[in-house]
Amino acid sequence: APGRRDFGIAGLGDLAAAYANASRCATDIVPDPTGLPLRDQIDAHAGGALLVAPHGAGLVHAAWLAPGACVVELLPEAKRRDAQLAAAAAAFGLRTARVFAESGDTVGLPALLDAVARCAAPAAPAWRRRRGAAPADLGVRGLPLEGA
Repeated sequence: APGRRDFGIAGLGDLAAAYANASRCATDIVPDPTGLPLRDQIDAHAGGALLVAPHGAGLVHAAWLAPGACVVELLPEAKRRDAQLAAAAAAFGLRTARVFAESGDTVGLPALLDAVARCAAPAAPAWRRRRGAAPADLGVRGLPLEGA
């Protein structure tokens, strides 16, 4: 289809096994839901903990994932400044990571494992002091946004 990204994903089964081993949970690979009735698409993603998908409309299925789930977005370098997924994912309580690849590229298992590790790691708090803070005021803790 026009505008569709044709990224290859090498070792998706190995990624699923590694994720299942690390999180000690069952892992299913859901095939491309294009063409399925909406109810089947929702059921296929409901409560999931990990979604790996190319940048685009297919990421809408992140809405059905469990809170705290990891969404790995595959996108071309030209989309580096696109922050739509991060904002939407935050509204659903999801974590995100990105893997940059060009159309026709194959994304390998090491890049996917790295993205999942970045996505699953808790964000490091960033401490800052308020202007005019008293010496005993330790500051305000905030969680940084990805890419900030």
